Amino acid sequence: MIKRYTLFTTLTVISLFAYITFPASSIRGISIILLLFALTGLINATPIFHKERFCDEDENPVLMDEKAAAVSIKKGNTKAVLLIHGFSSTPWLFHKHIPLFVAAGYDVLAPRLPGHGVNKETFIKSSFTQYYRYVEKLLIESRPQYESFHIIGVSMGGVLTLKLAEQHSIGPYAPNSIVTLATPVRLTDPRLSLVRTMSWVIPIFKLKTKDGLSRETDGGENWLGYEELCLPPAYSTFMAMVHVKNKLQKISLPHLLIHARGDKKVPFENIWKIGSSTSSKKQELWTPDLSAWDHSRHALFLYDSIRDELFTKIRTFIDLHA
Repeated sequence: MIKRYTLFTTLTVISLFAYITFPASSIRGISIILLLFALTGLINATPIFHKERFCDEDENPVLMDEKAAAVSIKKGNTKAVLLIHGFSSTPWLFHKHIPLFVAAGYDVLAPRLPGHGVNKETFIKSSFTQYYRYVEKLLIESRPQYESFHIIGVSMGGVLTLKLAEQHSIGPYAPNSIVTLATPVRLTDPRLSLVRTMSWVIPIFKLKTKDGLSRETDGGENWLGYEELCLPPAYSTFMAMVHVKNKLQKISLPHLLIHARGDKKVPFENIWKIGSSTSSKKQELWTPDLSAWDHSRHALFLYDSIRDELFTKIRTFIDLHA
């Protein structure tokens, strides 16, 4: 984001200089076009005049599907896992693994993030800041109840997990370990450079509710959430990723990083960026091979082909750092 800011700032200065210095109409025409391009890029690359939004939900909102509900299973265990789903997803993402955690003696907290799993009118008013405040409040309320507490986040849920770890690697609310799966701190799709200005014109970009994605297989077709992008909260999340990436060195907790090669939604290189930037001395990486499957290789908790191996990897790690 800093590189984009520098690029567009430089282009703005050059175009203004050309407009003032060269009176020829052809040069001025080109400089005006360049200036508009640079200003558009600058607006998208910086949070100037951006204000985070907060959606209001009823105490008992009408869900898109009863399967989208938050999960809280407390059986008096001394250890617990906090499972954080990704952008536009729901806690249903974890439905195949929750019984496994319970059977292993863990209480399970799988919140539904604000705006998720309800309707697009509510979702569009939510933001990363609201998601973070929600999970941090849950951490502060829940952590003192357990001897062993672990946070597991997928995709944007992983970004939230990283931020929680940056803020709470030490202190009374520090978890014993964190696990991040398919987590981005940098996205390379050039279309993302226009998300902010696009959100002013088309805030909901082909957004619809869909239970099961036909292009997914191996259990991924059971995904439940909003399909496509809702641009205002997406922009909020992209901006937050920059700040999270810049503070990764504050993370000193035991950390398991999981990312499948060939992930079609989050570039695989993110696992190396995150892993090389934290201060964790107890770090493990796992890169499952899903090349035999023609799906997004992103919704790892849903894939039947790695369900048992994924759970074993996570349980072994969090048990080690209980």
